[in-house]
Amino acid sequence: MNDRKTVKNILTGETEYVEVLIQKYYGDIYAYCYQHLFDKHMAQDITQETFLRFLKNLESYKHTGKLKNYLYIIAKNIIRDYLKKQDRRCLSYSNAEPIVSNMENTVLELEIKSILDSLEEEERELIILRYYQDMTFADISRIIGKPMSTVKYSLKKLEKKIGDRLKGEY
Repeated sequence: MNDRKTVKNILTGETEYVEVLIQKYYGDIYAYCYQHLFDKHMAQDITQETFLRFLKNLESYKHTGKLKNYLYIIAKNIIRDYLKKQDRRCLSYSNAEPIVSNMENTVLELEIKSILDSLEEEERELIILRYYQDMTFADISRIIGKPMSTVKYSLKKLEKKIGDRLKGEY
């Protein structure tokens, strides 16, 4: 079932479609939150808050673009508010467990996390959306509110920056 129909069914009182919506997007939104916070419990809380805010304001939702992108924007705003309250500009990527078990890849993974720690917030956001969430340039453009050409240019620049730093380490 498409998102437009799911939202319409929820608005007409068919509450079972709330579960359909949550099941469809929970994993993606949770992963996005976790990649920003590296705290499972806080990622769960913010994921739940994302869906609650969406449902609370569902009547004002306009069906332009992808619903998934809209949920990412809500999550991004909640994360930003949370980090401001915590008085932390960013959380350390180096605290996260490596994804791979191979020793050489683990070292590389830790180095990449260290580099991510050193990036500006907007740069980290681009990397997370493109390479961890596997989003298109168009979707990233909508989420961060910048032209697609700017997104492409910024990502190319970031790839070079990260590549140069990795070459310097090895």
